[in-house]
Amino acid sequence: MILGFSHQAICLSDFSAAADLLLKFGYVEQFQEIGLANSPEKRAFLNDLPTKMDLLYFSAPNRPAVELIHYPGPRRHHRSPYRLAVSPDLATEIQGSSENKTDRFGWIAPLCTPTIVLPTQRRERVFASYAILCSELEASKTFWIEGLGFRETSTANRMVCLFRNAALPQWQIELRLSEIKDLSVQYFLDNEGLNVLSFISNDVAADGLLLGSLGAKSVSGIFQSRVNQRNLMIQLICGPSGELIELISF
Repeated sequence: MILGFSHQAICLSDFSAAADLLLKFGYVEQFQEIGLANSPEKRAFLNDLPTKMDLLYFSAPNRPAVELIHYPGPRRHHRSPYRLAVSPDLATEIQGSSENKTDRFGWIAPLCTPTIVLPTQRRERVFASYAILCSELEASKTFWIEGLGFRETSTANRMVCLFRNAALPQWQIELRLSEIKDLSVQYFLDNEGLNVLSFISNDVAADGLLLGSLGAKSVSGIFQSRVNQRNLMIQLICGPSGELIELISF
């Protein structure tokens, strides 16, 4: 069963500017893993398969946790399936933090992450909010609702709003699925930018099987990784519109 949202993963060629921005916005580095072994089970989800990767993990009160990832080699600048949905106030704060933090389209330069400015529709304790571009809107809607425990809160103009409740406020998440016809893009973990949303599961094998039956394009094998002195069981899923998610179990 999916227990809730864990974190967003952002792949970057350089950690320094991103880490500085996160610290400026109240984040604290919780741990780092340098030279972490890369599993062969990730091969279908990567442009290349380096043997090692680096990871920095940040958290902050009232904001979604962020995992910064670095893979050796050149980064590819393909479109990300996800956009960070921010309130008008936060957008202004980001824009004003430095003349180089975003461009006029809402691109957070140090994080290589696009944003979309939307009014907050839910109570303030929902910290994580994202928009997803969907080539298969109905299939993706079923995938998120039946496979990951979301519920639909509203629909308008081919945009479906979903909310995932959880026992802890920091595990809650809201999504806005937007239909983009003829969107034919394959996403990879080592593309630069926000590529993955991670969810906590108490049974990765069962949840992976369920998601695989709900239109997932691909499902990795389950692999183990030792992160922050904990053994994690991990599985990667590519959804109906190419959205990438990670299931983790402690």
